[in-house]
Amino acid sequence: RFERALFVEILLWTALRMQNMRTIKFKENIRWSRGECILTFGKSEMKNGCSFEHFLTEHVAMALKTFVSTYRPRLPGSSGPYLFPGPSGGPKHHATLGGDFTKVMWTRCGLVITPHLVRHLIAHLLVSDDPQLLEVVAQHLGHKTSESTRTYYLPNGSRSASRAFAKILEERLDKIRKSRKGGPK
Repeated sequence: RFERALFVEILLWTALRMQNMRTIKFKENIRWSRGECILTFGKSEMKNGCSFEHFLTEHVAMALKTFVSTYRPRLPGSSGPYLFPGPSGGPKHHATLGGDFTKVMWTRCGLVITPHLVRHLIAHLLVSDDPQLLEVVAQHLGHKTSESTRTYYLPNGSRSASRAFAKILEERLDKIRKSRKGGPK
């Protein structure tokens, strides 16, 4: 259960693709720098061919340490290099990790959610709420350009952009109104 909980935490905070999630090597892809935990991936490990880094929050990093020191050694295949080892020491099969995740989401929440859908949900929620985050979301998802993010996660971009525009305009108008209240009459 701890392994699955860690899988979910990393998935939620990084929105990594399944291939990257299942092939995390705990001695190669995880590094510590100035007390922070960073997941790193080389060019050959990423779908887009660009190297990539993900910062893990403190609570995820602590769960990772606990898993590696306490629970991972008890798993079959733990002599292999993968954070989530399969029984033979290779990476755990994507159908096992993904299937377990989907099953728990259905059992506990009544929702059919796959790990890949988590990427879509996170991106859609962030970009729909604030289209100015498009580039941040694109970088976080590992897209080479923000155009991919715009196409797949912001199909109705004008609606989100108009909401953001209205919010900015309202804030500016409020500043003008407040400055006029204290001015000459």
